[in-house]
Amino acid sequence: RELARNADIVLENFKVGTLARFGLGYEALLAINPRLIYCSITGFGQTGPKKSLLAYDFLIQAMGGLMSVTGEKDGKPGGGPQKVGVPIIDLITGIYASAAVLAALAAREVSGKGEYIDIGMLDVQVSMLANQAMNYLVADRTPKRTRHYPRAWSASRNTTYIAGITRTVSKVDEARPNSSEIAKPWKIGSSRIVAAPIIAASAVNKIGLKR
Repeated sequence: RELARNADIVLENFKVGTLARFGLGYEALLAINPRLIYCSITGFGQTGPKKSLLAYDFLIQAMGGLMSVTGEKDGKPGGGPQKVGVPIIDLITGIYASAAVLAALAAREVSGKGEYIDIGMLDVQVSMLANQAMNYLVADRTPKRTRHYPRAWSASRNTTYIAGITRTVSKVDEARPNSSEIAKPWKIGSSRIVAAPIIAASAVNKIGLKR
């Protein structure tokens, strides 16, 4: 409590209610330091039916759907859900927490008051589903594991270009070898998306991309 009296930030990842039992919850520390920024990181947030459960990266990757869209598709050798090779949820949760704390610090400069920040790892993971979640919400189709994209292609050592994703196939036969590889479409939801490189600039020479 003495440390919190003059602290700017408290960051904790105990189970919900643990620090409150020791008199170190947000309300208790707010009473002695109204400018305190208090960030709690848990598996499922401070409210809801799962708030008291423990969680770790592997579990959240499975529950949040990330593993369901990672790995080789079913029916292929090695097919099935796979864990990302690094503890990605732990890492991204830390990034979310740091961004929230920085925002709270900026707000405090105006309001003079601290903030309470509640971050759940499952919330973070679901937000990371990005286009996969969007396709489900828009087209009501459960995402499936498919080949990875955008596809990489071979480039000569003396060719440099910037590639992106577009709905229009650009004429790129003269820009690089193996141009037929990039113009293969696939379905996402109800629309067909075509991957094609956009020749944007020639900035760095002697770069090679290998499949």
